[in-house]
Amino acid sequence: MLFTRKRGQIYLRHSATGLKINLSPYSLFGIGVLAGAVGFALRYLSQECYSESDDDKDNYEKWGDRFRYSAIAAALTGYALFGTAIVFSYKAVLLSHTP
Repeated sequence: MLFTRKRGQIYLRHSATGLKINLSPYSLFGIGVLAGAVGFALRYLSQECYSESDDDKDNYEKWGDRFRYSAIAAALTGYALFGTAIVFSYKAVLLSHTP
């Protein structure tokens, strides 16, 4: 994968396939914040399902588990996007100071 600069934007270009993706660090930070908000909403829904559950094997308990695992996945995705955005921001600063 190569980072290239074109007209002030950073592109991620895969060398084997030639696929170009315009990834701005701001969009990655924004999607990371959105993933955190989705994780918070899923956590709320899982707690709501657990509070309605009467038995350990009913549908509310199963949906609570699904929402809980989805909240964990959303949180980990948010962390990964934040880390990627930090790396891309660093590379953007380095590319902006190279001739």
